[in-house]
Amino acid sequence: MSQDSLPSTSFTKSNNNNKKFPSKDIITYDAPWDIYSISWSEREDQPFRLACGSFLEQYENKIHVISLNDDSSTFTVSSIFDHPYPCTKSMFFPDKSISASDLLATSGDVLRLYDLSSSSLVSSFVDDDEEEVSHSSSSPFSSFVFNSI
Repeated sequence: MSQDSLPSTSFTKSNNNNKKFPSKDIITYDAPWDIYSISWSEREDQPFRLACGSFLEQYENKIHVISLNDDSSTFTVSSIFDHPYPCTKSMFFPDKSISASDLLATSGDVLRLYDLSSSSLVSSFVDDDEEEVSHSSSSPFSSFVFNSI
């Protein structure tokens, strides 16, 4: 597809809350690093929100939560979290209602749970056999399933 044939920006009204959403647009986000993990939000009040995890060859990595700015049709960073090691998987809490907690879970060296409403780490979960994470000997958490049941 050539650049000339890309769709132009157009907006349509949604049935809920009369918010404007882009239709048939290609909107990009240029992260400041290689992206290793990505997840879409399912919340009705945040329809175009993603979590992007960095891949940096160092201990300190990042999670950017980005949202679509309706006025400029661009993605903007709404939250930034430090993340030890690259995030192998990220998932938003899979409940579409706005009354549910706004949570983001990530895996890497341990399973982490972030509260997006307060932009803070809620909890880190490690194996019951380990009292404290030893980064030189722990196995990575490469995946998980986050469901509302």
